[in-house]
Amino acid sequence: MAMSDIIDRLKTIVGAPHVATEAADMAGYLCEPRELYRGRALCVVRPGSTAEVAAVLRLCDDTGLRVTPQGGNTGLVGGQTPMD
Repeated sequence: MAMSDIIDRLKTIVGAPHVATEAADMAGYLCEPRELYRGRALCVVRPGSTAEVAAVLRLCDDTGLRVTPQGGNTGLVGGQTPMD
C-alpha cells in the first residue's frame, strides 16, 4: 500500500485536520525539549477517542508501520522521538 493511501485512510479514521503531514506542523512532535534528539515521521496523527486510537493502531499493524506514542513530549531520554 502506498504511503499516500495510508495517510488517506488515517484521515478517514480521525478526520483530515487531525493528521499532520507538513514539516512545520510536525516539528514540535519530532524534537525533544532539549533538542538533543530529532526524529522523522510519515505523519502525526491526533486521534480523539479510544476507538480512533484502536483503529489507527490496527491500520498501522496491518500495514507494518511503526508507531511512536507521545503523551506530551515531556520525556528527557528521547523515547518520544520517532527514529528510522
